[in-house]
Amino acid sequence: MELSLAEQLLLLSYDDVTGKPAIPMSNLDHGLAAAQLLDLHYQGKLTLDHGRLAAVDRADTDPVLAKIRAHKPHTPDWWVYHLADPHRRERLLDRLIDAGMLERREHRILGMFPVRAYPEVDPTEERALVDHLRDVVTGQAEPDRRSLGLLALAHGCGLDRHLFPTLDATLVRHRLNELTQGDWCGQAVRKVVEAENVAMLAAVSGGIVASTAGAVAGT
Repeated sequence: MELSLAEQLLLLSYDDVTGKPAIPMSNLDHGLAAAQLLDLHYQGKLTLDHGRLAAVDRADTDPVLAKIRAHKPHTPDWWVYHLADPHRRERLLDRLIDAGMLERREHRILGMFPVRAYPEVDPTEERALVDHLRDVVTGQAEPDRRSLGLLALAHGCGLDRHLFPTLDATLVRHRLNELTQGDWCGQAVRKVVEAENVAMLAAVSGGIVASTAGAVAGT
């Protein structure tokens, strides 16, 4: 089975044994949205025109292309943010389960709250993928377009920290910055993830300030 970029990114994102994602779900969903955009770009169905995405084929029925055609032109990060969807993740997980690569396990916390995990059944595909990406990063393999795209996506959503635990993290980061220079899709993911992190920190800080102000006002 030939995997799409989104399926490859999803496969890399889940721990082989625990079946839990290695990065926050929101990061993953943004990465998957970007991966679908990049796949469409590689297929010649989507282009970047003056910094904004545009559908090339007006007749193509792909739902993502239909959404892009229905809106005024927007930047890649706008689309990454607005296309992120947990239902896409679930559909992709189902495909990997049907392909015999993952399995679904479910249990309940306190007998009430369902928790799902997706451990690997057959690690062959993922191991080959990780080995090739590691060889690209270390210079032992010639970089190809899809590998560079996948590395850019992984870098953008923070997955690269988990992919190569035996390699020096600083060297990996520098090498990925070098390899993915000029990439638009991974940069879009990184921009959205960083913006959400800033917003979350601001919300937490604001809550702390409000609580402190309330406590002071109440004394």
